[in-house]
Amino acid sequence: MRTGRGARAIRQAFRSIGLRARAPLALFGAAILPLAGILVAVTAGCSGPTFRAKPPEPVSTVYLAPIQNGQLVTIKEGHRVSVRLLDDRQGYQWALTTKPDASILSAATRRLSPASEGWAGVPGVEYSFDSLSAGVTALTLEYLPKQGGTEPASTFSVTIKVITH
Repeated sequence: MRTGRGARAIRQAFRSIGLRARAPLALFGAAILPLAGILVAVTAGCSGPTFRAKPPEPVSTVYLAPIQNGQLVTIKEGHRVSVRLLDDRQGYQWALTTKPDASILSAATRRLSPASEGWAGVPGVEYSFDSLSAGVTALTLEYLPKQGGTEPASTFSVTIKVITH
């Protein structure tokens, strides 16, 4: 029987540790058969239909800018509203002074945006709220001195009406 160099090398390696020439086939066959049986048993239940969870739908976000100050904004239930305001961080900072109704809008998340995301290279701040249920609520942000002053340099107020789909 003529064999290739690879088979001869395997036989020589097995002979060097005291195994017979046909031992590689016997060892591999003995190891493969049980593994094949396990593979068949594991995959046998996979032939039926599979049900996957529906991926979450992306949340639609309504972005508000200073131009919406004082307006009524309508969004759908389950959507997000984000207020983006300039914040040069030079002695003043935006603070949420009138919080929205917690049954209509979720608690705010606050994120500082770097200058590259701001307008004309100026850094900003973004407050985001998720709508939870239908209703009307208001929120107010004031640009207050960091040193504890009470008189705001600027105010942003908006009324948000959440409607069902």
